[in-house]
Amino acid sequence: MSAKIALIILYFGKLPDYFNLFKLSIKYNPQVDILLYTDQIISDCPDNLFVKNCSFGEIRNKIQEKFDFNIALDKPYKLCDYKPAYGYIFEDKLGRYDFWGHCDIDMIFGDVVKFLPNDINKYDKLYCYGHLTLYKNTFENNRRFMLDGGMSYKDVFSTNANCIFDEGKGIQVKYNSLNVLTYFPHACADILPWHSKFFISFSSESERDKLAMNYKNQIFYWENGKVYRAAICNGKIVVDEFNYLHFQKRNLQSHIDNLDSCKSFYITPKGCFEKTKTDVTKELIKEYNHSSFFEEIKARLRYYFFRIKHKKEKIVIRIKERRKKFPFEI
Repeated sequence: MSAKIALIILYFGKLPDYFNLFKLSIKYNPQVDILLYTDQIISDCPDNLFVKNCSFGEIRNKIQEKFDFNIALDKPYKLCDYKPAYGYIFEDKLGRYDFWGHCDIDMIFGDVVKFLPNDINKYDKLYCYGHLTLYKNTFENNRRFMLDGGMSYKDVFSTNANCIFDEGKGIQVKYNSLNVLTYFPHACADILPWHSKFFISFSSESERDKLAMNYKNQIFYWENGKVYRAAICNGKIVVDEFNYLHFQKRNLQSHIDNLDSCKSFYITPKGCFEKTKTDVTKELIKEYNHSSFFEEIKARLRYYFFRIKHKKEKIVIRIKERRKKFPFEI
């Protein structure tokens, strides 16, 4: 697989503690360039991380220039809905790439290219999750988000409410309606945020399928540019590999003293710890990925508070937009 790939990230505000772990994992993916637009100063960048310093206002203006209607983009979080349009918005920066995409920073890359199909050029889109999606870099494909089918991009870009346009029920519905070939097999460890322990989960899976993806005792780790899971199965240690690990809605802390010399680390609910021993033992797995009853209760409460807050924010946004549209309505 020799395609040239660029991933676009727009991030504004203080970078989280785990960003240096993400940056380290970028270094081990030299075939993938990261184009990061941010208002933060970032030092010691690997050769494939290209940082463009700018303000959120400057990015908003750049996006507005591409559309002939007033866009809604009051806060950085709303940028998620603009991800499918990045190939169009940043077209002038993508000329030398075969594929462009978007990803989040709350993740640790493994060997991303290894899991891409050998016949990648037959696909116009790969994956359907906001944390990593790729698009073929062609004039036609970069404008498909504007076509009919599924959500209207004008409706999405005209509200400050989050429409999740970058995922399955958004842009993927449009691609399906257009019969555009998408590569679906996901090889990532998408960690469910509403448990204390680390469990792999995809939103489209049933509860039974989610259980089947996991082991009772399992631990994730990064080693020399690859992401692995070690688990206890029938009394033995089994190991499998993922293209990346996504730990959404967790402020993962790094407990590694010298990241520059670190070649391997565990990724756990309590943070990331350097892996100093070659073998993963059953005792170590149980130590690093366990939780108490009260920790699980706290995680579930966090979920319910998040849902309530999200719904409240959406209602407030809709009310404000309606008042703005109909100022004399009683």
